[in-house]
Amino acid sequence: MRVRYGTTCTCFGWARCSRRARATKRWPSIGDDLLHLIPRATDCRSRSRAFCFPLSTSFQAFTSCGCRASRGALSDNLQHQLWWKWAEHGIEHPWRIDRVPGLLEVGGFFVLAFELSFPLLAMLPRTRPWAALAGLVFHALAWALFRIPFVSLWMLYVVLIDPRAVTRFAARWLRTDATLSEPRSLVTTWVVGALLTIGVVVQGIRGQMRSYPFACYPTFEWIVGMEMPDLLVEAEDEDGQFTIVPHARNAFGYRTQRQWGEIWSLVGITGSVDGRRLRTYVTTIAAREPASSLTRRAVRIRCFRAFVSVVPERRADPPRRAEVLADFAWP
Repeated sequence: MRVRYGTTCTCFGWARCSRRARATKRWPSIGDDLLHLIPRATDCRSRSRAFCFPLSTSFQAFTSCGCRASRGALSDNLQHQLWWKWAEHGIEHPWRIDRVPGLLEVGGFFVLAFELSFPLLAMLPRTRPWAALAGLVFHALAWALFRIPFVSLWMLYVVLIDPRAVTRFAARWLRTDATLSEPRSLVTTWVVGALLTIGVVVQGIRGQMRSYPFACYPTFEWIVGMEMPDLLVEAEDEDGQFTIVPHARNAFGYRTQRQWGEIWSLVGITGSVDGRRLRTYVTTIAAREPASSLTRRAVRIRCFRAFVSVVPERRADPPRRAEVLADFAWP
């Protein structure tokens, strides 16, 4: 959602600047290009844009705060969330920060404080650069520790930087006398900003995580345990021998977030269980190695909702089978 919002603002800003250039009937010089054609979306005096972006950040904190914020930060939940991300990516992180007493709890409170204070920091001109710096540090740590990159969101912090200071520096460096032109009216900017803000507020309050074009993603809203749901596919051959069929992982054990989303939908975590979908999924994975070789002599396939341990030291343990989701003859 923040990417779509930032793209809209940037395109809108460039359109305004190009109209001003045509109105003056002259194309800008190299120095003017920096001074006149900086997207209007970066002008932090337009508070609708400076406020809409942090709102999408804060809804995750408000959603996870509820009545569980301190419980989640002080409990083992953050440690479990960390283990879940490592297990999703099939890695054991070299930085075992989970072994440092109190470090995750301090980090959890820092994230809550940062996300809840972000709108206020973004509204005050003096604190906007610090909000941008804190946001970049936050995303960098999320990338390094949780393997959550969100690199596409980093560019949106440009809305917190006042372009006038940048253009004044550029003018001195390029030795040009050009000045930043001002638009005649901010009415259109306020209307667009208000519509974007309303969309963020409404969908954030509703907790819509799969809507379009506005959505929120309270990734760490839920209290998770030390087991993670997974799909276990078992093949039975003519001799009654059972074989676990690996799927949706590369040679290093990595599974993409899209693949995890599909798995959790198939096992009924985020959607309803559908036997036809499960059979179609097995047919798809059986067309590729190593599943193709393992299912060649199979006469029956069973799909289980299973739970695997996310504790790094116990990830090699066999999965715990919870429920048979599908049982069909093969092929």
